[in-house]
Amino acid sequence: MIVIKQTVPSLFLLLGKQNVDSNINYRLLSVVTVVHYKNNTLLYNSATKELLSLTKQEALFLKKSFIKTSDIPSYLIEKYFFVPIDFNDKEFIDQIRIILKSVEINVEKFYEIFTTTNCNARCFYCFEANMKHSDMSIQTAETIADYIVKNNNGKRVKIEWFGGEPLYNIAAIDLITEKLIENNIEFCSHMITNGSLLTEKIIKIANDKWKLKKVQITLDGTEEVYNRCKNYIDFENESPFKKVIQNIELLLSNDIKVIIRLNFDFHNEKNLYELASFLKSKFGNNNK
Repeated sequence: MIVIKQTVPSLFLLLGKQNVDSNINYRLLSVVTVVHYKNNTLLYNSATKELLSLTKQEALFLKKSFIKTSDIPSYLIEKYFFVPIDFNDKEFIDQIRIILKSVEINVEKFYEIFTTTNCNARCFYCFEANMKHSDMSIQTAETIADYIVKNNNGKRVKIEWFGGEPLYNIAAIDLITEKLIENNIEFCSHMITNGSLLTEKIIKIANDKWKLKKVQITLDGTEEVYNRCKNYIDFENESPFKKVIQNIELLLSNDIKVIIRLNFDFHNEKNLYELASFLKSKFGNNNK
C-alpha cells in the first residue's frame, strides 16, 4: 500500500484514529471512491483528502461480495476509509469540516480575490460567459489591502487570485501585495489562471513580490483540442497550447507548484488519456 496524498497533518491530531474492533462489521465510507486501473486500485477519501494505491493482490478483498473485518487492512479502518455499518457519515463529514475550519482560522486568514472578470479565452463551458467584463479598480484594491491589514491580528495571510483571467489586472495584484509588504504582513498567494499571459518577467515578479507558491492551470486536451476549446482572442501565429506548456515549465523552474486541472466532457474524454500520457512524459519526474 502506498500513500500518494496524505491528509492535513493536524486533522488526525484532533480527530484521532478510528479504533479497529474485530467484533463489528465495516463498510466503505460513502465518500470513498474506488478506481481499479491496470494492476492497481486507487482509494480516495474525499472527506480526509487522502489518496492510496493498493496492488492487485492487496485489493482482492474489495471484490468480495461480503467483506470480513479480518480481511480489511487496519490502516483503512484507522484512517476512516472503512467505517462501522451504522456509522453516521454526514455527522463525521460535518465534524471534519469544523476541525479543518478551526485549524485554518487559528493559523491563517484566507482571501479569494477576483481581480477582473475579463479573460482572453472563450471557453464554451465558462460559467462567467454572460457576466459583465470589468477590472477591479485601484480604489477597490486599496480598500481590500487596507481591510486585510486592519484585520490581520498577527496571522499569516493566504490569497487566491481569481478571475476571469487574474493576470488581466496585474496592477491590482501589485498594489495589494505592496501594501502587505509595507505593513510586514506574512503572506503567500496562489493563482487560478489559464497560463497564457505568463512571461519570465511576470513570473519573477510573482515569485519575489506576490509570494506566489502555487498555480492552477486548466488543460482541456492536447494541442488541437485545447486550442479549439479555449478559442483565445489574442493568439495569431503562436499555438496557445505550446505557450502554456512553456509557461508551466517556467513556473516549475522558478519553484512554483503547478496543479493541472482537466475539464472533461463527451467532446474530449478520449483525448484526455493522450493528454495525461503527454503530461506524464513531460513533467512526471518533477515533484512540483
